[in-house]
Amino acid sequence: MVRRTIAARRPVFLGCEGESEQAYCIVLEDIINQTIRNVHLETTLLGEGAGSPLAKIKKAIKKIEHYERTRSKFWKKAVLIDSDVIEQNAEQKNETENLAFLHGIRIIWQNPCHEAFLLRHLPNCAQLRPPTSVLSNSALIAQWPNYQKPMPRIQISK
Repeated sequence: MVRRTIAARRPVFLGCEGESEQAYCIVLEDIINQTIRNVHLETTLLGEGAGSPLAKIKKAIKKIEHYERTRSKFWKKAVLIDSDVIEQNAEQKNETENLAFLHGIRIIWQNPCHEAFLLRHLPNCAQLRPPTSVLSNSALIAQWPNYQKPMPRIQISK
């Protein structure tokens, strides 16, 4: 009889501001699982009821603590946050980054927003850096006319 060893799954916390980010992260997990079977992305919405990036990190900490109390420890922890909502407030940005660091959370700043982040994934767009959310959205729609917010997982994967 041959015994199969099943590798322990390594859960990764991935906090998202909204549904578009959540769909993106689910597609990211699909891509990861094509080559790495033992990683699981625990994709969690943080935007509801949490306005500022600091509030989102605090909400992420609560969700992480609950998960780790009831299930298992996270291997890695990250949160996707739009940078445009905090660019003008260096003090709050430092406080947000410090709190995240203390809890082992990496902030992935989407500069300036998720639409600019998505834009850089498209062919010939990796170097594009629209300075505002409005320009980012316009540039994304120019390159991807069917883009809509929130974009469902199936559409993001295409």
